[in-house]
Amino acid sequence: MKKLNPFVLENTDVYSFRSNITNKQYGICIQYPEGYLQRKDPKPLPVIYILDAQWHFPTICAIYGTLHHDRQMPEALIVGITWQNGNLFEQRAHDLTTDVDPSSPHHGGADAFIECLDQEIIPHIKSEYATTDKTVLIGSSYGGVFSYYACLARPNLFSDYIAFGIGVNWLTKEGKFRKALNNFANHKLTQPVHLIAGRGEWEPAEEVDAMTQQLTDMNLDQFSCEFKIVKNAGHALVNPEGFTQGLQSIFNQPNIQVALGRLGMLCGKYQNQDTKEVVEIFIENNQLATFTGFIASPVDFPKKATLLALSDSLFHVLGWQYTFEFKDNQLIYSRYNNPETFYKI
Repeated sequence: MKKLNPFVLENTDVYSFRSNITNKQYGICIQYPEGYLQRKDPKPLPVIYILDAQWHFPTICAIYGTLHHDRQMPEALIVGITWQNGNLFEQRAHDLTTDVDPSSPHHGGADAFIECLDQEIIPHIKSEYATTDKTVLIGSSYGGVFSYYACLARPNLFSDYIAFGIGVNWLTKEGKFRKALNNFANHKLTQPVHLIAGRGEWEPAEEVDAMTQQLTDMNLDQFSCEFKIVKNAGHALVNPEGFTQGLQSIFNQPNIQVALGRLGMLCGKYQNQDTKEVVEIFIENNQLATFTGFIASPVDFPKKATLLALSDSLFHVLGWQYTFEFKDNQLIYSRYNNPETFYKI
């Protein structure tokens, strides 16, 4: 067996970033969509910020790839943050926790790290890439403590927060975390904010459940939160499934209800003039449908596939990269981003 070059994640870059606020050197890992850097006028993208990139960046890249493939997420920019120079565990413990602990003197730098994100890292990403206001912060363990705390203390910094594996000692003792929770209702939200918190089934952290319920009971305008328990998972195994469920919830595309009259106008047979292939669109259970032999081999689907509405002219098959766009008497069918035009016959 011949040893080859190290495996490298595609479409990724790694930068070194010096913060004047925390006086630390960070590693910034970025993954962008395929072909993004070659686009002349790239469309703005949502940004997913992941803490502890030294562990979680490859995981998030893999999760994003699968969710995007199944059309459960749009194209997005992934930004991972890790620490360079010095002791990794001491630096992350300092940046990601809220209060100094006598038994752990390296704790307590979360407020400064929030300012680093707000004043340095996020503006830098915005200056380099076209981004939308949809920004997600993901963390687990100490990163979960920080993501949850950032939501409580600075909810307008990100639009969405995912926090898993939170240590209960940060929730039960008096300190900045509890103060931020008690003061949360005083914030004026400038945009909808969504928090997803959770834990593994085997983690003894029921306090997280209770605290998230406390937030839910506040019934605040423009704020929503969910709590998830990942079955058969502990402190580490909770991450892949928890991150996946969190991103699915955040980027969920609701099925739009389209009037039957409009659906009826789209029904009929369409033919590709080059291949002579024909697709039939019909209504079943008040939704558009098609026969699966057209879009895939019969083993891939049941005999029929339902087309879910993204708008009154754009439809997709759940869990697959198949879209059907209707324009006048044309059907633009795209499979894995390869569009074909069919004409009504």
